[in-house]
Amino acid sequence: MPFLESCVSTIRPARPADALALCGLFAEAYRPPAGGEAREHYPFPQFFDPGWVAEAVLDPGICWLVAELEGKVVGTVGAERNVGSRFDRVAEGFGLVVSQGARGHRIGTRLMAALYAAVEEQAHYFIAETRTADAGGWKCVRHNGFKPTGFEPFAHLTPAGREAMLLTARVSSAALGQRSARASITQMVRALAEPVLESFGVALPEVKRAVPFAVDPRGLTRMRQSPSGMATEPGPAGHLIERDDEAGLRYLQSWDQDQAHGAGVACLRRLEGGHGNPDRYDRRCFVMRAGGRVVAAARVVSDRRDRRARILDLKSHGQGLQGLLIAGIVKELTQEAAGDHLTTVIDVHTGNPELQATVEALNFFPTAYYPALIGMNLERYDAIQYTRLCHRGEFRHSLDVLHRICWPEAQDLILRINEVVRASKRNSA
Repeated sequence: MPFLESCVSTIRPARPADALALCGLFAEAYRPPAGGEAREHYPFPQFFDPGWVAEAVLDPGICWLVAELEGKVVGTVGAERNVGSRFDRVAEGFGLVVSQGARGHRIGTRLMAALYAAVEEQAHYFIAETRTADAGGWKCVRHNGFKPTGFEPFAHLTPAGREAMLLTARVSSAALGQRSARASITQMVRALAEPVLESFGVALPEVKRAVPFAVDPRGLTRMRQSPSGMATEPGPAGHLIERDDEAGLRYLQSWDQDQAHGAGVACLRRLEGGHGNPDRYDRRCFVMRAGGRVVAAARVVSDRRDRRARILDLKSHGQGLQGLLIAGIVKELTQEAAGDHLTTVIDVHTGNPELQATVEALNFFPTAYYPALIGMNLERYDAIQYTRLCHRGEFRHSLDVLHRICWPEAQDLILRINEVVRASKRNSA
């Protein structure tokens, strides 16, 4: 085996000429054994389009590497250099793949090490989501100093089915040193935060009994259809929630970067699927109006194949409106699911414990804890990924992967999340 290791001639930046080879790697890795389209079993089908890949490798916001063996591309990995504001400096990894014939020789580990080294100066925080049905990914990040931060049930449809993902991160000491002393978390979050923060060697925020924002006012629960999409009948205060993509984007983009997370949602530009399959993805904005003026808006991206929706951005004028808006979005998504499986995800930061309590009241539960994820006012705040399942009992089905993950810290984290889910079910019964 040393011969193969010595034959990896180089790990280098990807070039447009590599596009076909890169698409071939993803096709090999995600082609279902029983047949079918590989792109339908991967959350980012644009990675199967050579034209898109050839342009993406030249994007200065992306770092994309390949490994060669005897002149042939046998592995790849990439990252978006910053998916947050200029203060966040959050990199997000993607696409760690090694060809079948070259596996077992630490090529993936070397690729991950090279990728981290390439973005380290620019990124205080590196997020890496890894598969649970294939041990290669989590082994590579573990060998490179990443720590488990969470577990996402039913995250993506892959050749293994509706596969859960292990969430991991590597955080700079500078970022950890800037964590705000004013942060706080709910009791529900504490069970997940404790082991994560212990592994990073930093203190637990204050545990606070927060009062949730109102989520069920009169008038905002009577849903109706309008020409622009979902809407609610105006409530006593004259509020109206409806889909309006143009007004929503305009409102969200009007905020300065230093106000990006002011409403309590960690608003990151996470990697999205797309290109070539318009029927698979639904991107929409919901707005709340008062007196005809937009006072809150949220951007939601749904993957119909994964049956997963992410609330990626939310901003509001005034505290409390977030709960009404999220409640309206959840109601609309749940009605569309019509009893079928649906996963909904939102990231809330530790600067707003009331919003944490609000999403918990809406039957979200914490599935990941990100220490020092976002920057606000020269400080950094932790963030919690919350997940909502249409049928909360479904979570236990995702525990089947435990025996595949030979990483004690990750196993412990998954079991703690399961206990949180069970406790929240008992409390809401």
